[in-house]
Amino acid sequence: MSKGDDAPLAIDPAMARHYASGAELGRLEQVNPLEFERSKVLLSEHLPAAGRIIDVGGGPGTYAAWLADLGYDVDLIDPIPLHVQEALARGKSGALFRAQVGDARDLPFASAEADAVVMMGPLFHLTDPTDRHLFYKGVAANVIRDPEARARLVSITSTGMRPSSEPPFPAYAHRAEDLEREVSLAGFVDVRVHAIEGIFHLLGDLPYRMADPPSRQALLDVMKAYEEDPSMTGISGHLMATARSPEG
Repeated sequence: MSKGDDAPLAIDPAMARHYASGAELGRLEQVNPLEFERSKVLLSEHLPAAGRIIDVGGGPGTYAAWLADLGYDVDLIDPIPLHVQEALARGKSGALFRAQVGDARDLPFASAEADAVVMMGPLFHLTDPTDRHLFYKGVAANVIRDPEARARLVSITSTGMRPSSEPPFPAYAHRAEDLEREVSLAGFVDVRVHAIEGIFHLLGDLPYRMADPPSRQALLDVMKAYEEDPSMTGISGHLMATARSPEG
């Protein structure tokens, strides 16, 4: 690695504590299955048919394992040592992939070394725009009854910033237009922003629908039809930007 294997990474202590607790292992599959299934659909549509993929901020290997099982040559990089250990253990039980500790802001790979790069989380943690939706959940859970919670929620929504005093860690939530602009300014072309779940992650019967194949497919079909609609990206719990290098 460019920083040296023993050099500490400059990451937020609260974020490090949260993930070092093991909170990420199984989260997508058990807590956010709609996000996971939709993300796999979008990735399948935009990734090359084969080749090498770098999974930046890949956590415990949820996507890396899936990609490796599909036949891709996968490298995972994550700043949390526990995540890398969990990812390596996961790779031993399925298709193998590589994993190492590292920082999304200083990747230990040369330009054009991979056919695609997947980054399913690090932008959320890069609160400084030089590095780089809580609103609907807050309304749905009626936490806005409390004046302080309401003021805090409005502030986070208007600025995108969840301050360091807010658990579990400071974070930044992009608006769709901000994400598109940032990716374009980074030099990518054909930038498209997709709503991953829209507002459907708030459905009260979501566990039933995800467990029932016809209901799950119907939900995925509807989300696919409106994934780039501005009104849908504006209210989605998660966004995904797809783009390509101008060099192809």
